[in-house]
Amino acid sequence: MIDEYKKDYLKGKRIVKRIFLVLIFISLLLIGIKLLKEIGGVVLFPVKQVIVYGNRYVGSKDVIKLLGIGPTTSILNINRSKSSEILREDPRIETAVIVKVYPDTVKVYLKEKSMLLPLKVGDNLYALSSDGVVLGRITNSTGIVSPILQILNYDDIKIGYKLDNFLVQETLKTIQKLVEDDNNFFKEINQILIRKSGVYLNLNNSKYSVYLGDNISPEVLKRLKALITIIENSKEAERGKSLIINMSFSHAAVKIRE
Repeated sequence: MIDEYKKDYLKGKRIVKRIFLVLIFISLLLIGIKLLKEIGGVVLFPVKQVIVYGNRYVGSKDVIKLLGIGPTTSILNINRSKSSEILREDPRIETAVIVKVYPDTVKVYLKEKSMLLPLKVGDNLYALSSDGVVLGRITNSTGIVSPILQILNYDDIKIGYKLDNFLVQETLKTIQKLVEDDNNFFKEINQILIRKSGVYLNLNNSKYSVYLGDNISPEVLKRLKALITIIENSKEAERGKSLIINMSFSHAAVKIRE
């Protein structure tokens, strides 16, 4: 019994000793790495490759620049949590996950904000998120079926910046709600125009020109849909003429376009 106890005791001491020696070795290795770096400028495990996934609007070069990764960056010095926070400071990025693949590769997995509406400025189209962030240029408009948003006399468009105009923000909130609740009616809208006088909609291939004023909300769009349904079921729809609808008052006004 005593011999077995001694064996277990000695075995336990050997394990503790080994762990202690490993910790000492690791500590000395880290100290050596630091000294080599400070004295000789030696970079251990330099990052040779950065691979970015899930980016459509934020360029890979921009990601590398944001992370501050260069030829003398060691993979050991990259803090994954801090790097993710840095990337999320870009308004276009929702989430970012950093994975270090030793000895020399960093993988970045991004989830960018999605486009709610294409924004037309002059001859250019930009992707606009639901919170008003200009995500990037749209170089190929093929396949775009959502209504195009235009903001009259608003040329200060910068990629990666947020449009803080109150009427723009209210319009985007309302359109986002419409997409979630009634996507079919959303698809009937061809154009959204924001001017100083308010918001204008163009529906059903210019059959309906609607003025909402600055009172745009999900409730107003519900009333507009109900009104259009009534018109479509009436004799007015059979005449094949374009109608102008004013929804800026508590009651709607409808007249035939002259």
